[in-house]
Amino acid sequence: MGHMYVLSIDYRLAPEHPFPSALYDVYSAYSWVDENLSKPQDEQSDFFKNVNPNKVFVAGDSAGGSLSIAASIMARDGIKHSSDSEVLPAAKHQPAHQVLIYPVVDHESNRNANGTYILDKEGMDFFSSCYVQDQSILDPEHHHHHLYKHSRADTSNLPEATVITAKFDPLYEEGRLYADKMKKNGVNVTYKEYDTVHGFVTFDFLKESVDAKQFILDTLKQKDLVGRC
Repeated sequence: MGHMYVLSIDYRLAPEHPFPSALYDVYSAYSWVDENLSKPQDEQSDFFKNVNPNKVFVAGDSAGGSLSIAASIMARDGIKHSSDSEVLPAAKHQPAHQVLIYPVVDHESNRNANGTYILDKEGMDFFSSCYVQDQSILDPEHHHHHLYKHSRADTSNLPEATVITAKFDPLYEEGRLYADKMKKNGVNVTYKEYDTVHGFVTFDFLKESVDAKQFILDTLKQKDLVGRC
C-alpha cells in the first residue's frame, strides 16, 4: 500500500446540524492542520514535524467528496459567515490534491435515474432536504451557494484532482461534469469511471473496488504524495 497519516473528521451531521455546520467543522480541522504546519519547526509538535505541508491532500466519497470539494474552495478563498464578515481566512497551504469519489456536487440538481441500486434520485432528494434547511441558500446570490451547489463554483486555481464515478449512480453525471469543468479551468484532473453502483469503493468483494483503490493509490504515488512501503 502506501505510507501516510490520516486525519478523519467527525463532522456534525444533518438533520440535527444542517448546512453549513459540516463545512465549518471540516475547514476548521483543515485550518488547524495548516496553522500548525505554518509554525517554525521548533514550535511544532513531534507529529507535525513529520508532515510535509506541501503533501497534504483531501479525500472523501459521496458526501465526503462534497466536503472535500468545499474544503479546497475554502482553502483558496476562506469562508465567510455573511457577505462581509470573515470567519476563517484562506489557508497558507492549499491541499496538494483532491480525491473525489462519486462526490455530491449539487445538492440541488435535476438528476436522472441512473441510480436504482443502493442509492436513487429520491434518496438523494431526501438527504438534500435534511442537509439544507435554510432555503435562502438556494439563491444563487447567497454567499454560501457555491459551497452547496459546486457546479456554480469558480474551479480555477484549485488543487489537481482524482475523480472516480460510478455509472449506475444518480451522482454520475454531476461528478463527470465537475471533473470536466475543472479541466476546462486549467486543473489537472485524473478521471476514471466504473460500470457499477454508488458506494462500490467500500465493497471489498468487488473487483471494481480493488481496482479503484489501487488506481487512487498509484496516482498519489506517481505524484509523490504518499510514501512507498
